Amino acid sequence: MLAERLRERCPSATFKTVAYAYGWAFSFAKKSKDGSGKATLSAKNGERTYGVVYELDPSELGKLDKFEGRGKGYKRDDHFIVHNQNNTKIKVITYLAEPESCDPECSPYDWYWRLCLAGAERNNLPPLQIERIRQNGYIEDPELDRKPRKDALKILEEIDDV
Repeated sequence: MLAERLRERCPSATFKTVAYAYGWAFSFAKKSKDGSGKATLSAKNGERTYGVVYELDPSELGKLDKFEGRGKGYKRDDHFIVHNQNNTKIKVITYLAEPESCDPECSPYDWYWRLCLAGAERNNLPPLQIERIRQNGYIEDPELDRKPRKDALKILEEIDDV
């Protein structure tokens, strides 16, 4: 959800709207190869999960697939329905964890959790959505030299300076 991170990967990414997915719950249940939890949505009746819709150049979709782990525990859904703030349905692309790649006991690393929280806060998602992320908690990344960790901390430092 954090524009600065997305634009590093897909420079054309342009914010469109805050939207919600009805019947979907947010969690960090997607088990990463490093053992930490990554974000995903899972079907859950009555649930409403907010996020951000970006538009990007179709030529960058392959790059986004790579970064989002398509084929490595995530599938891309090209016909995912969300609702904008006027309750209008919008068809978007999103990435959903494959059930066999999920573990509800997973927790995200501290830096990944901070990226998700920063994205929610900077996009002014509803307080309940922000609180759900905040309450999830995280674990400290034991590998201080992990490249994704370093990249994330750099982005977080840059947005804190703004």
